[in-house]
Amino acid sequence: MDIRQDSASRLYYALFNAIRALLVLNDVDYSSHKQMGVFYRQFYIKTEIFDKEMSKVLTDASNVRESSDYDIEFSIGVQGLADLIGRVDLSIKTIQNYINKQLS
Repeated sequence: MDIRQDSASRLYYALFNAIRALLVLNDVDYSSHKQMGVFYRQFYIKTEIFDKEMSKVLTDASNVRESSDYDIEFSIGVQGLADLIGRVDLSIKTIQNYINKQLS
C-alpha cells in the first residue's frame, strides 16, 4: 500500500470516528461500520439535519477505504485524494459544528 492509499483509508476512519462521536448524542455506539452508517443516514441524513452529500461522502470514503485495503490493483491519484480530503474535511467540520451546538 502506498502513502496515498494509506491516507485515503485513514480519511475514512477519521470520518467514521467523527460520526461515532455524533452518535454519542443519541446514546448510541456501533462498532459495526454498517450499523453505524445505517443509523447515521436514518437519523441525520433522512431527517435533513445534514445534506445528502454527506451520505455520499461516507459512501465514497468507505469504498475507497475498502479498495485501498483489499484491492492490490487499486490506486488513487493525487487529485482524487485531494478531492476526498476536502469532502471528508467539510463533513467532519459540519459534524463538529453540530455537536458543539448541541452541547452548548
